[in-house]
Amino acid sequence: MRKIYSILLCVLCLSAVGCSDDKDTADVALKAIRSDVKFSADGGTGTIELSGGKQVSATSDVAWCKVASVSDQEVSLVVEANLSISSRTTMVVIQSGEDILQVPVTQLGDTFICGVRRENRKAVIDQIAAVFILQGYLDSQSNK
Repeated sequence: MRKIYSILLCVLCLSAVGCSDDKDTADVALKAIRSDVKFSADGGTGTIELSGGKQVSATSDVAWCKVASVSDQEVSLVVEANLSISSRTTMVVIQSGEDILQVPVTQLGDTFICGVRRENRKAVIDQIAAVFILQGYLDSQSNK
């Protein structure tokens, strides 16, 4: 019986020693860790933080969103002001070797937020209408 315990103990020790602590050495895929790419209509600068990238390149195919700088850890963007009322979105394409990552960049449209109380809205609308009527009258007088 003692011989069986000795054999089992040897097998257990060999199986524990036979396990390897080596980690997988395959390259980690390109990933976006964090991104700050949702812009107001005013535009501004934003960043995309990366992991797993080597020799990273980034492109944007629209004029309003430009890639300012690129490193293996970060892509910096500059977004122009959006004077349209429509929001807009584009994809920034980031490449590292054969890994391709697409990050959406969104910008809100130019909006007007009215902070007028409900009871004062009619007066404000009447004033705006009066300005447009006056402007139309002045334009018609200058054309004579």
